[in-house]
Amino acid sequence: MRILVALLWRRIDLQVRFGGEERTQLRAEEWEDGSLDAWPAGPPNLLMAVVLAVTTSARAAGEDPRRTYAPLRDDENWAFLRDPSQQADIFDPLKYIRLVPDNDGIYLTLGGEIREYYEFYRNELWGLIPGNNGYLLQRYMLHADLHLGPAVRLFLQLKSSFENGRNGGPRALDVDHLDFNQAYIDLIAVPAPTLDLPPRALLRVGRQEMNYGAGRLIAVRESPNVRRAFDGVRAIVRPGRLRLDLFWVREAQTNPGVFDDGTDGSQTLFGAYGTWDLGFAQSTLDTYYLGIYRKHAVYTQGSGPEWRHTTGARLVSAPGQSWFELEAAIQFGRFREAPILAWIVAGSVQQTFPTLPLSPSVTLGGGVTSGDLDPNDPSVQTFTPLFPRGFYFGVIAAKGAANNVTVHPRLSLQLPLRFSAVAEVWWFWRESTADGVYGISGLPIPLQTSITSAYLGDQLELDLSWEATRHLSVNIALARFWAGTYIRAAGGTNTSYAAAWLAFKF
Repeated sequence: MRILVALLWRRIDLQVRFGGEERTQLRAEEWEDGSLDAWPAGPPNLLMAVVLAVTTSARAAGEDPRRTYAPLRDDENWAFLRDPSQQADIFDPLKYIRLVPDNDGIYLTLGGEIREYYEFYRNELWGLIPGNNGYLLQRYMLHADLHLGPAVRLFLQLKSSFENGRNGGPRALDVDHLDFNQAYIDLIAVPAPTLDLPPRALLRVGRQEMNYGAGRLIAVRESPNVRRAFDGVRAIVRPGRLRLDLFWVREAQTNPGVFDDGTDGSQTLFGAYGTWDLGFAQSTLDTYYLGIYRKHAVYTQGSGPEWRHTTGARLVSAPGQSWFELEAAIQFGRFREAPILAWIVAGSVQQTFPTLPLSPSVTLGGGVTSGDLDPNDPSVQTFTPLFPRGFYFGVIAAKGAANNVTVHPRLSLQLPLRFSAVAEVWWFWRESTADGVYGISGLPIPLQTSITSAYLGDQLELDLSWEATRHLSVNIALARFWAGTYIRAAGGTNTSYAAAWLAFKF
């Protein structure tokens, strides 16, 4: 901690004394009775200096895409900062720490993030958790990325998550006092031609995050307080325009104590995921095979061991101001001793109008996933989402992908002062009226009724975001789910939701 403070203070002092344009910007905010150079070095003024330095350095850094914080922080590459003239941000001294003189390839990157998230439910999960429930979720993460030349990389990421004030206590993914979110070693077989590019071939061993495509099947689960990681081995190769991942992993368990997270031995994920850059119209094609073994798969018709295989493809194209995505997959295998045959088709189209006021963007999305045709037949037609993202269908996060038909239009506006606003509507039905309703995890939700209606309800969501700087963002979300015929017949009711969260990254 003393080293971090010293580095930050050194950077702030250099900006204040020798920062050129930044010095000019800061001078406009000097005290009326003195200069910045006359400030005492007490803690309140150190905090003020940090705030000012973060703001001014963010302006100086601009919108350089190399400085974008990736959803998976280990995907970031800060090697460009080996050139001292590229340093333009208060945290740049932490992003490229040279460990050996005259050796650019041996360096350390430090980073982290803080998320403070308050959310409120009224009649959560359609009244299965009745009444009002508001609580604070806190997430703290810190990572170190050590590059030891062209052959070895070590990545370590700590996590610490807390919950305060929730009626009934924390949920399974709310609390993890301290543990490793990621801890792996990369053994690089074919390094990249320069430090600014990713290696051509490597073997990754240890705890690691994985996120593919739109997150419908494998994602980090960003919205819950504790993110998802996997323990295992992954090979990554990049021949030409192709990236191919081969993996054998098990999901990391979340336990609330200190360094007590284990590995879920009840299920194993293995497979291959390839992404081709098609070389035109910013188009990519993903193809994949995902296999999973679960000792205790659960559906409305029962539970038991399962071997399930998923094979599919996803096409993304962005010609001009348009954007298009389509994904389709088939699942097959065995549940207990019965066959599995399930499927998904999903996608969206988007059009942006940059010449209109507020640069509106209009999106129409939707998808269909199969449900079981007969609960008395041992065969299974229910689609399983494997390890999906947390906000699968908006922030209320009640309905999962299985046995589902969804349509959702979306309007996005770019407001002044780095604000943006989004309005989105969702309509939900069951694909098969013989099957039940499933949550995001793929487990059935206990809603029992003899009503055969397919209509589950509709949901409205409003989001307001403020990207104050590249480090700091603030979000507000309001949502309402109006229960449809099936949910009301099962004793469910409407759900209201509100949330506000602040995220800081460096």
